[in-house]
Amino acid sequence: MSMLKTIDKYIIKKYLFTFTFVMMAFALITIIVDFTEKVEELIASQLSVREIITQYYIPFALWINPLLFHLYALITVIFFTSRMAYNSEIIAMLSAGISLRRILRPYLLAAGFLAGLLFVGNHYLIPRTNSTRINFEYTYIWKSEDHGKVKNVNLFLKPDVKAYVRYFRKRDSTALDLRIEKIEGNQITSILKAKSAKWIGPPRRWRLLNYEIRTFDGARETWFREEKEPLDTALGLRLSDFVYFQNQKDAMTSPEIRA
Repeated sequence: MSMLKTIDKYIIKKYLFTFTFVMMAFALITIIVDFTEKVEELIASQLSVREIITQYYIPFALWINPLLFHLYALITVIFFTSRMAYNSEIIAMLSAGISLRRILRPYLLAAGFLAGLLFVGNHYLIPRTNSTRINFEYTYIWKSEDHGKVKNVNLFLKPDVKAYVRYFRKRDSTALDLRIEKIEGNQITSILKAKSAKWIGPPRRWRLLNYEIRTFDGARETWFREEKEPLDTALGLRLSDFVYFQNQKDAMTSPEIRA
């Protein structure tokens, strides 16, 4: 015997159909409002309509809708339940001996399905599209909102390689007082220090000035210093490592945030 009766399928179908209609209507309204606010920047970007839709407004709709899911659910229940009451469907159910508690069951099933969909989307799927939306916004709309990580920057280039930059000068992409440590176990095996490191091109090429390299092999230490000749080398550092936006976390899934 099927767990869902005809009445369950009927109410769930009306619930989900009305919810989809409400969501699409509100999404269209928010897109129109957002477009009117950013129309000058979008025109200045010189992107095609297709690029704006695929790179921004589709991810935008996928981002804004979950924020309003609770409102959509409320409007949906009020809207289609009032229609059922207007058509005397609720009275017919009660007259047939169906209790209000039994009528509520398909509501809860549909709400549970939407809650699960919202949970999976918020934690795993939507952050992927948020990355596209955020990159678009800071590339074409909010060009001056990069707060940047410029002072006392600590980061891991690899699980066993740690980097420190005292100050990153954005105007010429130069890292001052760079220090890179390689660690094996609980021991530091090498240290690279440079007074300055200037980014000279992709993929990760840097020019080190006034640098020194120290390596450790047990109690034995090797030290090399060069103050005049620059060293062009590839480091694990990227320019994007020094970029930070306040909503950068929105582009990360829950496992990535916990990592």
